[in-house]
Amino acid sequence: RRVDYSAVVETFAATATGPTTATLAWSATDATARVCVERENAAAPNGWEVVAITPTEDASPLEVALSGKERFRIFDGFDFLSDEACFSVKSFYVYKISSTQREVASYSLYSRKTQMVRANIEGSRNENVLLLAQIKNLLTGEYLIKANVESIVASVYKIEKGVQSGDVWTEQEDWKGSEVPLDSLLESPIMIEGWTNDEVGANFVWTPNTMEKKLFTEGGKYVIQVTFNLPNENPIVISFNASVK
Repeated sequence: RRVDYSAVVETFAATATGPTTATLAWSATDATARVCVERENAAAPNGWEVVAITPTEDASPLEVALSGKERFRIFDGFDFLSDEACFSVKSFYVYKISSTQREVASYSLYSRKTQMVRANIEGSRNENVLLLAQIKNLLTGEYLIKANVESIVASVYKIEKGVQSGDVWTEQEDWKGSEVPLDSLLESPIMIEGWTNDEVGANFVWTPNTMEKKLFTEGGKYVIQVTFNLPNENPIVISFNASVK
């Protein structure tokens, strides 16, 4: 590998800029000297593959493809500096994982796989949740993306037993038709900690905004229904069940 000993790399950082991209940035004493940037790869002869051999002034910052959590390093002839890049979903922290999957019947031609990730496996009042789903067109094999959707809304229902009938769904007023950001739909599925349905991942990732209103204010059973409104097609509805103490 052709590098220049005079580079003297001082800093190196790998930062995820999206689900499938990362930026590698570094500084060196001599920006014209060549350095070697590598990606960890178990299949490579020495466990690392070369991403670039280049002077700093021409390459840093360097955009690279990202697949899940990856480790990168830089070599200046004397030392290796390394860092990891991993795409995270906003600021949701997972302590224990509770998994559930439910196929929701519909007349539209989309399959759904759903997953709810909770900070507390038993579910407590006022705690937030992370909602994941994989939504796929059964005819074309393509995953739903935001370009195909006009709007996304969510409603929360509390489920109670009726005296002479089945379950009674009471819509929670604060969460009636709440707007969901279109950016919650990704361009392609990604694997996220907590997703156990398959090895493909989720293409819908949403954490309800509870900064101004709480999600589950009372104990009991709830259903969160997310509706994807499509132009000239039946809407897609997916459901997430939650039990709260």
